[in-house]
Amino acid sequence: MNLAVLFGEIGFISRYKIIEGIRAHAAQDRANVVLYTSEGFLYEELEDYIKGEYAIYSLPALDQYDGVIVDLDSIQNQEATDSVREKIEKANIPCVSFNQVITNADVVYFDNCAGFRKLLEHLVQEHGIRDVVYLSGPKDNRDARERKDVFLNVMREHDIEIRKNQMYYGNFDFESGRQLVRDFMSAGRKLPQAFVAANDFMAIGIMGELKKQGIQIPDQVIVTGYDYCDLADLVVPSLSSVDRGEFRAGELAYDKLIERIRGTGTQSFCSVEGRPVIAHSCGCGDGKPVPNSDICADIQINRDGSFDLLKGLSIEFSNVDTLTDFERTMEKYISRMGMEFFYFCQCGSRESYYSELDIWAEGKAVDRDVTQFQSTVWCPIAYENGEWNSYTSFDINLLFPPNSLYKKEDSYYIVMPVHQGKVCIGYSIIGNFRTDLSGRVIQHLVLNIDQVLGNIRKQDIMKTMLAKINKKWQYDELTGLYNRSGMNVQSEILIEEACKQHKGIALMFFDLDGLKRINDTQGHEAGDQYIKRMAELLLTGKEEDDLAIRYGGDEYILISKQGSNEESKEKFEALKGLIQAEVSVSAGCVFRRIQSIEELKLLVEEADERMYQNKRDRKKVG
Repeated sequence: MNLAVLFGEIGFISRYKIIEGIRAHAAQDRANVVLYTSEGFLYEELEDYIKGEYAIYSLPALDQYDGVIVDLDSIQNQEATDSVREKIEKANIPCVSFNQVITNADVVYFDNCAGFRKLLEHLVQEHGIRDVVYLSGPKDNRDARERKDVFLNVMREHDIEIRKNQMYYGNFDFESGRQLVRDFMSAGRKLPQAFVAANDFMAIGIMGELKKQGIQIPDQVIVTGYDYCDLADLVVPSLSSVDRGEFRAGELAYDKLIERIRGTGTQSFCSVEGRPVIAHSCGCGDGKPVPNSDICADIQINRDGSFDLLKGLSIEFSNVDTLTDFERTMEKYISRMGMEFFYFCQCGSRESYYSELDIWAEGKAVDRDVTQFQSTVWCPIAYENGEWNSYTSFDINLLFPPNSLYKKEDSYYIVMPVHQGKVCIGYSIIGNFRTDLSGRVIQHLVLNIDQVLGNIRKQDIMKTMLAKINKKWQYDELTGLYNRSGMNVQSEILIEEACKQHKGIALMFFDLDGLKRINDTQGHEAGDQYIKRMAELLLTGKEEDDLAIRYGGDEYILISKQGSNEESKEKFEALKGLIQAEVSVSAGCVFRRIQSIEELKLLVEEADERMYQNKRDRKKVG
């Protein structure tokens, strides 16, 4: 059984708890869970980056799945949310949605009120709290608005006035809590009786900064959170919080989905009620000592050795400037990080990537929407349970390369976008990465991939632009042969090779007869065709290492490495015969062992003189 899960920003404790609940019951059925996720919310000020992140929700081909579980609130972008809703409704697939109604889908609601209300009433009734500062989540976040409303309502019910300077807004992260305390203390304000935060991460940030200021918790001030994350029991003092019941909600969502898939259930709406967890940060709790002293969030995160590996990867990525280097570096690190599967799938094909470089290098737009996935992708790098592979282009609806070795049951895959700003590069799949349940390591890994592939793309465009400039500088535009500049550059290389091989240089000079007459009688277009035909014949008769040059308007040179004067004459006569079978030319040839461009110039002069002698002789005969 294959299930698609669509969530945003799984680094938040409330979301990965839901996912863990889903996975716990999915494991009992040996079902595959494929999570499509983004972290656009963290970069809400970067419009192009958000577009690149939210493109991931257009990726899942829902007809490939038995059912889907979605949390539209977590995506936090109206355009993306509307698109996901429409996609699910159009697919008419068994679905369970958190909080938001989708046609024909079961809905699991979180009661954000009951547990939080009980915690707040505990503070007011048991601790006599009346002076409190509240740290909310973002103003436009649904959960944050609900929690803020509960807070204000409870305060109002107990005749506690909350002024504007007692309300702060954060981003649900540690730094929001730290910043609140810094702002509060720098303003010289008197400590409140309590800081109440809308989630645990912000509350732990508050606690950490208060300790830096020498303020004791809960003796001088009470701190509470919401979400009851794993760290709540580890910080000192342990954090009073609210268990939202996310794990139970994940289990419930999975069970509801299976009922719909099996045809044993009808559309239903149910809710999961939270409960307060009273601990030491409000002066309560069981009094038992906490086993670890002052474990903060940053230390907890860095205990995972994968972050140390990511540091090394980031450093090595700074020196990566080709796709080959990228693939080699990824192979070095992915196998050490403990994941069973890793796939990087890039839009289009290797061939189309390089063909589009020419278009980008000219400053033109490619003939497709670069902000969206293409119908085909290729997989240059795949790590499959200890084996390294790569796969050619395949239909993007398959997600995984055909014939790949990924497990088709009892696995958990996280799919994230790879992009440069709004330009969609492809996607990464990370499978069965047990050490990163929250997805934090995965998010940092994919962000590194975004940056290095974006840089590679920029460098490839620049290299292609330089190549085009070099071509214009070294090549004749009409014929595609080298011009005089190209001759000077390439001849140095050829002369050096000839010296190493103990060979000499044969320089053959050709002059088109009758070009002026053709231009005067038939027009310059006919003359151009005559010039190009001469170039084609010269290219036909040259060997791979020979240099074919348009030296002037109707003058051509071929430079060739030869072992002797006899070999040179033989090659010259064969080439002259090939050319004169179709066009009229005068020609001269010189062979000599030389070591410099200056000596080559003398050969040009001598061959030119021999060509003119040939022209005079032919006129006499004519």
